[in-house]
Amino acid sequence: MQRDPAKGFSYAAEPEGSNVLATEELTVFLTQEGFNHESRDSLGVAARSVDLRYAGQGYELNIPFSATTLNDFHAAHRKRYGHADETRSVEAVNVRLRMIARSEQVKFPRSPRGPSKCDQAITKQKKVMFEGEWIDTPILQRDLLVPGNEFAGPAIVHEYSATTVVPPRCTAAVDEYSNLVIKV
Repeated sequence: MQRDPAKGFSYAAEPEGSNVLATEELTVFLTQEGFNHESRDSLGVAARSVDLRYAGQGYELNIPFSATTLNDFHAAHRKRYGHADETRSVEAVNVRLRMIARSEQVKFPRSPRGPSKCDQAITKQKKVMFEGEWIDTPILQRDLLVPGNEFAGPAIVHEYSATTVVPPRCTAAVDEYSNLVIKV
């Protein structure tokens, strides 16, 4: 069994006769995750779909699985790309099963507002070109910004997974959830 951060689980199909996941194990797993295995409603609703494409294409359309899936694919292809070919072979690339269940409301942690100044996050100044002109621009370290910090563009915010550009005449603020909110 494989678990992911979203508290999901999956297992690969194995040859017939192999014991992939015993019913008792599944019941224990779902109970540990807070589901009442005796109430069918607590397990949620299954949404089945399949990613289809014409043979040889490099892009797919996700279509709900039903008795009319193939016809639905042709109709969706026609709508998206302006044409369809009912005589052409269709490939199933992915088959998906999505479980939708009720859960407790997620409460994201809020942080108290700090000062509006964000000098602690400025690591350097660089000349950056905006609208054909070189402008002195502060470079800020994202993890040093705290809720309540505000600044005006131009600015560049660096973090481990992204770089955010705040253009001139725009403003940015860190909200109580630590989101960077940019007003353009």
